[in-house]
Amino acid sequence: MEKKLNGIPVDKIDPLDPQVKDKYQIFKEEITKSALLSLRERIPQKILYFNNILTEYSKSGLLFNSDDLDKESYQSINNHSPESKRTKRAHEEANQVLPSHKQIFLELEQIKLEASELIEIITNIKLWIQLNIPRIEDGNNFGVGIQEEVIQELTRVEDTAFNLYDSIVKYYMAR
Repeated sequence: MEKKLNGIPVDKIDPLDPQVKDKYQIFKEEITKSALLSLRERIPQKILYFNNILTEYSKSGLLFNSDDLDKESYQSINNHSPESKRTKRAHEEANQVLPSHKQIFLELEQIKLEASELIEIITNIKLWIQLNIPRIEDGNNFGVGIQEEVIQELTRVEDTAFNLYDSIVKYYMAR
């Protein structure tokens, strides 16, 4: 028996307008394609990519190439000068911009790129799972708990990716 409120079926959440319903179906199909592409291709490629990076770094024993390090050293502030000169020098040095270490800058940019891709992948997969959770009224609730746990784990991964972004911003602010 179908429940109705003012002549509108309550147990179905599908759009009533046929055009909106068609667009919604197309949207669901696009999300499904994107999620399946991520699960079948993008995630395995990322696993191989990061495994290769770890293998390279573990062989060399170095995270950074010492040949790429800046050869220029920056002098520290000399605190033995009189107060007026120290204040003047502090203001002059506060306005100087020290160049970023090129390799650290490139690594941080790569991390930002990887984090944004991870966020995109996780968001698509979460949305796909949420769109495929069956209605409990159908009696087909097998696996709903598992789907909800997977969504929670994906949310933790997404939070980690956002924290990567946040830590990069904090690093630049601290500089």
